[in-house]
Amino acid sequence: MVFSSTPEEHASSSILVNGLQIHPSNCIKDLGVFVSSNLKWSTHISEKIRCCYAMFYNLRRSIPSNTPIKTKLQLIKSFVLSILTYCCSVWHPNARDLQKCEILLSRVTKWISSEKDYSKRMQICGLLPIGLYLNYRDLVLLNSLLLEKYDFPIFDYVSMVYQDYPLRNFQKPVFCITKCAKVRTENCFFLRVVKLANKLHQNSNLSVFDPPTSFKHQLLNHFQLIYKNTYKTSYL
Repeated sequence: MVFSSTPEEHASSSILVNGLQIHPSNCIKDLGVFVSSNLKWSTHISEKIRCCYAMFYNLRRSIPSNTPIKTKLQLIKSFVLSILTYCCSVWHPNARDLQKCEILLSRVTKWISSEKDYSKRMQICGLLPIGLYLNYRDLVLLNSLLLEKYDFPIFDYVSMVYQDYPLRNFQKPVFCITKCAKVRTENCFFLRVVKLANKLHQNSNLSVFDPPTSFKHQLLNHFQLIYKNTYKTSYL
């Protein structure tokens, strides 16, 4: 694979091995993630959505329509959403890809609940829109990295200083990027998560240094409140 946006570089990058000419590929699959030569994630997301629909249609054919909502929801989480959100801290959707994800989520929630309104169906199921859920997963991963759950040198990529909150009588860290080739891209996990963590510290009493179990629960409640009060899904 040649990482380039110009087709000419791909055409001139073939190699000869034992008399056989090997041409570069525009996309490869590595550990379930489709990596494109232009470093965009549309191919990966399209493939995952295709797999999700195939699994969803199999479930819909196999499971009776009068199955309890709780059971349907657990099946969708286990067999559909787990495919869609696999390794989601690596990739990030653009607006068009996000729309495709939300359409998928709208269709599967119609099978779970008979409620006509999409937002109400999501609240009944206790689900977040894909955009918010990806933010949730990014912050959960940052929490695990900061608390050294994984052997990864997170402070080689981000740094922090503590800022006073006089009205709240405590301090919270402000994160910034230490090492990153890009400064304006949502495809970089570190850039995304630094913005999310700083915004979380400014707008809530949560800290990314909280114990993992309580942090996950409180962060999920925080995002559900955002969805209920301010977040609008304009794709449907």
